[in-house]
Amino acid sequence: MDYQFVIGDIVIPIGTFIVGLFIGKNYEKGKAKAKVKGDNNTIIQNSDIK
Repeated sequence: MDYQFVIGDIVIPIGTFIVGLFIGKNYEKGKAKAKVKGDNNTIIQNSDIK
């Protein structure tokens, strides 16, 4: 079997896909965390702020 074919057409695309999944999950976690935190202001629910 031709090792260049195996590495170029099978190993690298699958490896890139798996690495992309992990990077994408971490990126989405960061986005969600930023949405919840806002701009680092603390928000207390059900509080009477005057």
